[in-house]
Amino acid sequence: MIYFDHPYPRYGLASVLYHAEIKTVTPNTIPRKEELADLAGKFINDALHTYRLHTEDKPLDNADTELRYRYLEADELATKKSAGQDSSNLYYLAPHIATGDTSANRLIGEAKKMVKKLSKGKGLDKTVQLKRSFSPFTTKINEGSKTLSNPKATLLQAGFTMAATLTQYKPAAQLDFKNQVIIPDLPLNDLLLFIDLFNKMRSWETENLKVRELKAGNKNYRPPLFNGNYPNAPNTPVFGPVGLAGAMGVWAKKVNILDQMDEVIAKLVNNPIYLVSYEASLFKQIHLGHHIARLAKEQNLPQAINGLYYADFYNPEHNRRDNPTRLLFLDMSSRFLQLYSKSAFKDFLAFRLQYPHSFSPILEDYFMNEANISKEIIESARVYGSYLNLVAYLIGKNEAENKQTGKNEFEAKARVLAQLESTAMSCKTSTELFARLNVQAGRMSNRDVPGGASAFMEATNTGKISIDTAKQLILAYMRLKGKKSAKSEDEASTAEGKTFTTN
Repeated sequence: MIYFDHPYPRYGLASVLYHAEIKTVTPNTIPRKEELADLAGKFINDALHTYRLHTEDKPLDNADTELRYRYLEADELATKKSAGQDSSNLYYLAPHIATGDTSANRLIGEAKKMVKKLSKGKGLDKTVQLKRSFSPFTTKINEGSKTLSNPKATLLQAGFTMAATLTQYKPAAQLDFKNQVIIPDLPLNDLLLFIDLFNKMRSWETENLKVRELKAGNKNYRPPLFNGNYPNAPNTPVFGPVGLAGAMGVWAKKVNILDQMDEVIAKLVNNPIYLVSYEASLFKQIHLGHHIARLAKEQNLPQAINGLYYADFYNPEHNRRDNPTRLLFLDMSSRFLQLYSKSAFKDFLAFRLQYPHSFSPILEDYFMNEANISKEIIESARVYGSYLNLVAYLIGKNEAENKQTGKNEFEAKARVLAQLESTAMSCKTSTELFARLNVQAGRMSNRDVPGGASAFMEATNTGKISIDTAKQLILAYMRLKGKKSAKSEDEASTAEGKTFTTN
């Protein structure tokens, strides 16, 4: 049975089989080698029809514009740079094509040659070069080696490698203007199951991903498809497989196929996942924690993730889309959701900002399932954190209205939150922690701590939860916005340098 030890050509094989409407195989039912070669050739030829996007609409500097993109037909694809099929003329390599812009034209020619070779059905075991234009793993293999010569494989393996590079049956997005795709390392039939679920989801309500609603003066002309080629993709691709699992969960609930989703995600969390790119720095292997299966099924991960994308830093400068601190926070948020470990959560909390209300279920899930804290104590900690957040809001609002410092309401509130955080983190004992925080907050607002916070304070004072865990609970919940103060987390903007701030 042709299987391939390497996950990349195996994914290509699964894509070819799925395209031929073969959704499961056994050693007795898988097509013969010659038939597989013919199917691969037809698949590669078909894949060229979803290779490059273009719009005839012209963006305007002084008015909003709708840019409607379409895939070029295979016979429209240019192979020479002089033809001008590049980003300057609103031509874009589709995000699922796992090659770089510099190799895009060359790959078209290589694909046409491969189709001819495979269609002959001869010399399939002959050794050929795995060229970098269609084999992104070649970049990784050559990284750090003394030679940059292309590795070798059989013609059949090269054909399925190219199929993996071209298939639209894989999750994809663009990160820093470089394509990155997701390749799970699964057995062949499991890949067919994964591709079936993904393709159903990809085909659902995604035509709008090829339409760019462009604000006047915005120079980011790429359509939303480049954020992710499936519905409910995160606003930033840094969340990768976590975002994919969340999107699968939301979509599966909507169309009522939770059993298939459960089966697919159970396989994803038990096997390596490759993030594959022509850009070596974006090439990596990751593992998802088993908690992802629970979050995908029970929570709305896409909403929580996109809420983090618009989270408000205490320092307004960090709210700029391209600010390094904000970008690092998104990386650490992805790492936390991927690993759900104590160290990852500590790194997540290291950034001072207000979380959207949509992130509340994730915090509760983490504290209950990973920190083993009862729901009663978590709810009580939430009451305490909300009290501190309210104190900061009232002080900030008063300060802004009276124009005492020249700060707006958000900046003034952030200053108070930062002061309370500093107080909490400097305390050595639980007695000191609550004595100082309660007095400080009470003097600021003339409000007492709500009775609902007593269970949390008692659990901390009696040692039921550690001082460090108590601090984490306080920080997490004092940063959490209430429903009314949270802005719309469906808001979307891709303006360069955009600042996201709310009160």
